[in-house]
Amino acid sequence: MVINIRRHLRNESQSLSIRSKSSQHENSLNLNQLKAWDSKHYQIHNLLCQSDDNVVKIFQGIHVSTNKPVAIKIIDVDCSDEYLETVCHEISTINSLQHDNIMPMLASFVDGPLLWNVMSNAQLGSADLWSKPNGLSELAIALIVKDVLSALNYLHKKGIIHRAVCGSHILINSNGSCMLTGLKYSTTVLQKGRWQPNIHQYPKNSVKLLNFLAPEILEQNLIGYNSKSDIYSLGIVCCELANGCTPFEDIVLTEMLLDKLTDITPEVRSKYDMYKNRTYTPWFHTFTIELCLNFDSC
Repeated sequence: MVINIRRHLRNESQSLSIRSKSSQHENSLNLNQLKAWDSKHYQIHNLLCQSDDNVVKIFQGIHVSTNKPVAIKIIDVDCSDEYLETVCHEISTINSLQHDNIMPMLASFVDGPLLWNVMSNAQLGSADLWSKPNGLSELAIALIVKDVLSALNYLHKKGIIHRAVCGSHILINSNGSCMLTGLKYSTTVLQKGRWQPNIHQYPKNSVKLLNFLAPEILEQNLIGYNSKSDIYSLGIVCCELANGCTPFEDIVLTEMLLDKLTDITPEVRSKYDMYKNRTYTPWFHTFTIELCLNFDSC
């Protein structure tokens, strides 16, 4: 499996190196052109986060020769084949995209038993962390949503459904711009060269995303779902950023599913007394509830 990953990454790196000669993400280093495909090119600093099973660890670090900050995701390739397939899917998908509001993959290589994915460093972290515990102002949420919508519009035009829009997958740069991550959960509506109006594939390893998934994805009926499911997730994100907590987190999964299927939406409110009097404009509620959470998914 490791040999297959090495071959896959070699092909991806060569392809990305060719494309990057003519164009480059304005927020990224051109590490493929520098051929920085070895751990010796980087210095690892502090650990940012890790998965519960310790298979994935994300570090803050620097690219040595340029002294530029980067984020380094290190994955143990001895994990399940199914998970490695999703990782390869994420690498291929990201390398086929180029948009200011989508996190670029700067380099990817295998070092011993570890897969290194080098990405841009979003200095301000994720949107969900900034919203805790008191929630964000309407203006701050609007600026975040603007960038996320730009990224989703780009993905949907390419036939890609993200399927993992949530606060933790929205990273904020030092200049305030946002980048969307989490593309390992994505899928395409292009099958055998044809654009499918609806698909039925359920996202793998998505247990932690259930609160954000659209009801038509969770229901898994014969109708299926389409790119509009990402807009529902964006509505849940608006509630998350306004309330400073994940919607539906205080109820069991079966009750959450029932609420979603019966059009019961989370409220935009604050749990904290000092913010009880904070209100959001009717336009915010219209966008979140009417345009995102209560629209026709067909």
